[in-house]
Amino acid sequence: MEGLTIRPLERSDAEAVERIVSLSPEAARWSPDGYLALPGWVAEESEGVEGFLFARVAADEMEVLNLAVEPAGRERGVGGALLAAARGPALERVLLGDGVRSGPVHSSIVTPRASRRAAA
Repeated sequence: MEGLTIRPLERSDAEAVERIVSLSPEAARWSPDGYLALPGWVAEESEGVEGFLFARVAADEMEVLNLAVEPAGRERGVGGALLAAARGPALERVLLGDGVRSGPVHSSIVTPRASRRAAA
């Protein structure tokens, strides 16, 4: 997606994340400090933050804890770009630190549509 940058969450992004959460009933709601307590990434375009992803790693698995995209950014690949970045080696370095552990981070992707069907 041209013009989209995926970068680590910064303290200054908390307001944008809260705004996106307020527009996303499917997203988990945390306290503002909760958004800063875990590794997080944002998708940013010239208009500002379009989406976010929070994840954690346990052993060799990555778990996506929260993911939401600005309603206007949905169906444009913003969420997919966040997931792609989360699965990449850059995320592994950020989450695990250089030299802490070697090897890939394994992940399973459950699409929102699939998870909604399973819940029905």
